[in-house]
Amino acid sequence: MVKKVISVCLCLRTPPRSSFAISEGAVSTHSRIRFKNPNFGLGTIYGSKETKILETTAGRVIFNQIWPDELGFYNKVCGKKQLSDIIWRCYKAVGQQRTVETLDRLKEMGFSSATKAGISIGITDMIIPKEKSTQLEKAYREIAEVEKQYPSRYHHGRRAQE
Repeated sequence: MVKKVISVCLCLRTPPRSSFAISEGAVSTHSRIRFKNPNFGLGTIYGSKETKILETTAGRVIFNQIWPDELGFYNKVCGKKQLSDIIWRCYKAVGQQRTVETLDRLKEMGFSSATKAGISIGITDMIIPKEKSTQLEKAYREIAEVEKQYPSRYHHGRRAQE
């Protein structure tokens, strides 16, 4: 059974309604929708305080759920450079702890989206730098040097059985 995606501009008031519409196939992440502005009357970094209804996409509604309210609704195309700017402004607005929590949500969203898209990454997709072996050898030498400085009964942070 093929679900038909509606191309008419829907008005969705809340993020859960947008998520539901996407999961049911009523809209795609790129579908244009009208959305109740969560920043109406508020002074946020990205949001518009004058507009009551935003014209956006369902995917942007989902994307904006992970960010702190202090940033506002980001209603633009978001590439690597823009994402970097959002993260920086997030850090400036809410501090390190909340930014780290936000980045964890971003990572989870990325994994979830990649899974739904059928994208996978294998070890053969990774590029192993030429410096890897020399860096590992250097690290092992440093570990050996530190281990020489401590008695063997305290090896690896545990007291050895006597």
